[in-house]
Amino acid sequence: MEPIAVDPALKASVPAFVEAVGNALAQREFMLIDGAGHARLVADLTLKRTEIGTTTEKVPVSGASLIKGGNLTRVGGGVNIALPTSKSKTVPLQQTRLDVRIRKRGENTVLWHGAALTVRPANGHEGQDSAVATDLSAAIFSNYPAQSEDVASIP
Repeated sequence: MEPIAVDPALKASVPAFVEAVGNALAQREFMLIDGAGHARLVADLTLKRTEIGTTTEKVPVSGASLIKGGNLTRVGGGVNIALPTSKSKTVPLQQTRLDVRIRKRGENTVLWHGAALTVRPANGHEGQDSAVATDLSAAIFSNYPAQSEDVASIP
């Protein structure tokens, strides 16, 4: 697999996508060969990420808790109950698109291609590179070897 002209802002993300595409190809019984220039077929990856706005997400809080209260020198007692709030925060929303083209080494003719995109909050678990890469790769190769002209869109 060979990444095509990587945007400097995405360099840290590329290894997760290369690994996810490699795993998806291995599941389709491709034999992966390490090192450039050895394989007969090459999978070219193109990764694009665009900030498309913001969304809100709940602020993580602990559940309800009981706190002892009251004055110990008096008869009786008291309890303070701290309840979680429904606060939220604004987080960036990103669109990530992955394109994969398979071609013979040394030729420009594309034998097979697939693309998928997703829009997710950047800071959450589902927005981490490994999760996005795995989901997009699975979507791209879900119908392999059938060829689709559509871009797979996943939540």
